[in-house]
Amino acid sequence: MRRISLRLSLAPQGGRRQGPWNPLYKNMETQKVTHVYLLGGKKLGLRFFDGYEGTVDFADWDFDFGPMSEPLRDDSYFQKVAVPDGYPTIQWPNGFDICPDVLREWCLTGVAERNRMVQA
Repeated sequence: MRRISLRLSLAPQGGRRQGPWNPLYKNMETQKVTHVYLLGGKKLGLRFFDGYEGTVDFADWDFDFGPMSEPLRDDSYFQKVAVPDGYPTIQWPNGFDICPDVLREWCLTGVAERNRMVQA
């Protein structure tokens, strides 16, 4: 198992509230991803700013969000995921990332849900 561990260097801002649509998070800081771990295949372990940890399995994800997501179909490219210093979520070398609040929700189910991803 390959472990990727990069800490964010952002100072906590605290007190920033999200809308009432998602009562799970009291502030934006809890959504920041601080560590990502490769668990084999397309399964990732994630740790968030508040210490919450969860896993997300992308095995059944179709990666059809255009040219930015296509390289993620390849296992070797998928495994290049990281949490860049000063960045609040996971990112691949081509700049493709996923919102940390979406990742947190997916951790609750353990599966990357295709219908929850919104195309930009």
